[in-house]
Amino acid sequence: MAARQAREGHRPVGTAALAWLALLAAPLVLRGIALIDVEAEPGWGDLRGLAADVGVAGLCLGALWWPARRLRSVALLGVVLLTGVHYANYETVRALRAVVNFADAGFLGDATFFGGSVLAPMRPLLWVALTGAGGVAAWYGFSGLGPRAVAAIVGASLLFLGGASLPASDARIATWRQVNAISQNAVWLANRRTAPGAEDGGLAARHPALLGDLSGEPRFALGSEGRNVLLVVLEGVSGADLATAARAHGRRAAHPLPRLDAIFAENVGYATFLNHNRRTDRGLYALLCGEMPSLIQGLPKMTVASRGLGRRCLPERLRERGYRTLYLQAAPLSFMAKDQFLPRAGFQQVLGTDWFEHYTLRTLWGVDDRSFFAGATRLIEALRAEPDPWFLTLLSVGTHHPYVVPATAGGGGGAGAAFDSLDGAIGEFLVWLEGAGVRDDTLVLITSDEAAGLWPGTSDTVTAELTQNWGFLAALLPERERERIDVPHAQSDVALSVLDYLGLAAAADGLHGRSLFRRYAVGRHLFFGNVNLRTLSALAPDGYLLHCSEGGADCAGFDAFSGRMFAPTLRSLARRPELETLALDVAAASGPGTDEPELALALVGDARFVVDGRGWQLVHGTPVALAPGEWLEVELEVRAVGQGAVELEHLLRFPRRRVALRASWRLAAGQSVALRYTLASGEAIPRITCLSQARLVDGRQLVLELRSRRLVVHRGGTPPGAGLVVARTAGVPAGTALPQLEVMAPAEIDGVARSMLGGATPLR
Repeated sequence: MAARQAREGHRPVGTAALAWLALLAAPLVLRGIALIDVEAEPGWGDLRGLAADVGVAGLCLGALWWPARRLRSVALLGVVLLTGVHYANYETVRALRAVVNFADAGFLGDATFFGGSVLAPMRPLLWVALTGAGGVAAWYGFSGLGPRAVAAIVGASLLFLGGASLPASDARIATWRQVNAISQNAVWLANRRTAPGAEDGGLAARHPALLGDLSGEPRFALGSEGRNVLLVVLEGVSGADLATAARAHGRRAAHPLPRLDAIFAENVGYATFLNHNRRTDRGLYALLCGEMPSLIQGLPKMTVASRGLGRRCLPERLRERGYRTLYLQAAPLSFMAKDQFLPRAGFQQVLGTDWFEHYTLRTLWGVDDRSFFAGATRLIEALRAEPDPWFLTLLSVGTHHPYVVPATAGGGGGAGAAFDSLDGAIGEFLVWLEGAGVRDDTLVLITSDEAAGLWPGTSDTVTAELTQNWGFLAALLPERERERIDVPHAQSDVALSVLDYLGLAAAADGLHGRSLFRRYAVGRHLFFGNVNLRTLSALAPDGYLLHCSEGGADCAGFDAFSGRMFAPTLRSLARRPELETLALDVAAASGPGTDEPELALALVGDARFVVDGRGWQLVHGTPVALAPGEWLEVELEVRAVGQGAVELEHLLRFPRRRVALRASWRLAAGQSVALRYTLASGEAIPRITCLSQARLVDGRQLVLELRSRRLVVHRGGTPPGAGLVVARTAGVPAGTALPQLEVMAPAEIDGVARSMLGGATPLR
């Protein structure tokens, strides 16, 4: 026996190479043919795919070697299976330009799929030839494999796989060219539970009816690939503010916006458009990522996705197809961690309030709407000078409390003046788009991140609550189509619809919703919530409207069969327990779903912040929710560099500006400060915001270096103490003043949390 092992350990190197080649031939040959079929020119990114093929083949050899020593036919079976997988990947690449997904193996049991696809390959002789050649090579190669050769091959394979993972993927080259089908599926499987919104798991796995549906009949001509896309998101605007949309629900406009309403009426206007929730981080996530945001209290998906734990959003999908992707907002990017989330969503350039050099008014929340849209015109002019199509998203801020309204706008300030100013600004912007010819080759979508709903004074509480999910959408098509559409749609439909309009349906895999540009024979379920009011609602296909408290208590049914779900009054109906159960399950599944024991976030992406004004500048602002048993830890260390001095303030703040913790310093150049604290409550905390702001008190400019800017949500373990525990306050050098501290007592924190759980919090 020992002599036999010695002989096998010294077989020629060519025998080991033959066994390796038996498993490697199929992926290499099929990769080359696929490149020829799609007329792709090889690039450096293809080397990643080649290295992955070599590495996976070697690891498969190692897995097959031991059983093949006893039964050589095991090697043949392995070749048949692996060749089949790689050939299936080749067919998928040919048809979809995508990697085969092992989660689709269930389709093999479908007679239509099996007969129409599996038994009808495009190159059957190639499949047979690769299987036969691989089988012959394996029969002779595995017969001479010894343990030393296998160990060497496995070691080399690990090096190849490591080399394949080291260089960053090339966004200009399709994913299938840079990966091996088997290793890619292994990565997907490993991340399935920890990647919220993963295309093969999460919400859609429990409720597959939510996945994208493009089966409807087109309303308009589709397939306009290469056209630009402009998504304009107006802060807080509701369908209740547009006379045309309000009329569809038997109402008069709450605060008429005549210019915006004219745009809505003269194009394709969606009068029953649902915003899934309140708050920008939920609405913007739904618009860009084609998925419902979290419907109930908890960490927003945008916050979790800022770490890279997220789905493939619309900007990334368009960028992969040659689009320039840009994002511009009037407000600071650090608020809600958008400075970290938006690049991960696929935007190549992300611009915030610091980008604006010319403006009439800039506050802590950003520039006024007229200045914002004037800046947007300059950005669009620059984009039009480039040859590539572009996708630009704009987010205004003027109508966000406390409202950014220049004195020249008139109206005495406040919400009314802010909305009037926005109406004038968007009207002027659309006149420019028309005159500059932008509309001739651009799909323009105008909508809102969240809806303020009906203004105070409404008598019907239920309908007033529902209107806080009443958004709007106006689609301005280059074809100048005009129609009012009353069929319900929602924010999560937008990403799918853009790809549908552009003729890029193959790029819409994993997105949710229905296309705005199609007619469907039957209705569907739609779900929405309000984390401020702690409500959960659902609209059934037949028009039955469910409205519950967030936990499922106090549910009521209403008659929206006429389509007027935002009517002034709604007739009560008997409860539908099955719909209540469905809505609660969807809401529970709508959260991020990460299983990590703690979630650590950077409070702000850029470690340097320039303070250059006497007014308060927002350094960062991160909303957090804590479930029972979770506790918060925050650590901040800041050094001032340059000349002059600043006033720095750090706050942990509940809604209604109820301050749980306030720390403030006067910080001169060369000085550093540090703060560390924890927060634990006996109650769940639906929302609390961690923010820092700074303003100059001396000099012309000062840079804050944020050496530590860490926020951690611990999902277990024992907190250092109940309530707010300030563990560290320090100043460097020794002469630096300690902060002035205000700390809310533990009993008061619990009381505020209970009040938030038991009732509504402010709308704005």
